[in-house]
Amino acid sequence: MSFIDFEKIFEEQICADFHVELGSGDRIIFAPAVPFDGRARTHFVGTPFFNMTYFGDRLLVVADKSVMAFAKQYVYRATELFRVFDAPNVFALNAELEKYGYAVGSAVVGMLPSTRKTEGISTDGIRMIFGHELAALYSDKTFTEALCYSTTARRRDTIAAVYYHGEVPTAVAACTNDAEKLWQIGVDVKPEYRRRGIGSALVRALKDEIINRGACPYYCRAFSNFASEKTAHAAGFSPYFVELSATARL
Repeated sequence: MSFIDFEKIFEEQICADFHVELGSGDRIIFAPAVPFDGRARTHFVGTPFFNMTYFGDRLLVVADKSVMAFAKQYVYRATELFRVFDAPNVFALNAELEKYGYAVGSAVVGMLPSTRKTEGISTDGIRMIFGHELAALYSDKTFTEALCYSTTARRRDTIAAVYYHGEVPTAVAACTNDAEKLWQIGVDVKPEYRRRGIGSALVRALKDEIINRGACPYYCRAFSNFASEKTAHAAGFSPYFVELSATARL
């Protein structure tokens, strides 16, 4: 298999998501919010109001024109770029967003495959399932962290690595077609099967399958979900980006 530049794939995708170009010397990039189009990741719909993505040593800030001036003040006031995601700074950000009917919504740590070696993990009991065959898993609604429960929607389940006890699926890692070359992995293990390394084995098997297809797998976790971090790390992922998005308040 030829070398795949995972960081380049991710950076090219966020440029497509937000209609920006990254100059070689730009550490902070501000861009106006414009509607997502067919090039954007499949979970992005409508028009972003506010989004920050910190990757490598760069920060991309996409903002509606109503909050662009605030966004620039907010970023330049931070002592380090990563501090824009930290409390108490983020409280000030949320207060400003609330003036426009928005709030800090999704905030995740994103992970890409690393080059370090991982310890061998047994793949006994794992089956790979593809395309429309994934619908056979949908009668069990407990795998919500792994499955979209659709093989036909714009954002859909594409491949799954499944661990079975007999003929009963007990753990699933699945990927969605977030972009042509960027596929996101989610994993769910039933409680009685956790802490056995099954989740990491599934994620690594699925990661390798995606890479063999010439695409870049990525994995996201909530800031405080250290169990998820351990699963991804054991499967050969390392943190690469942080992403925060505003969502409309109900």
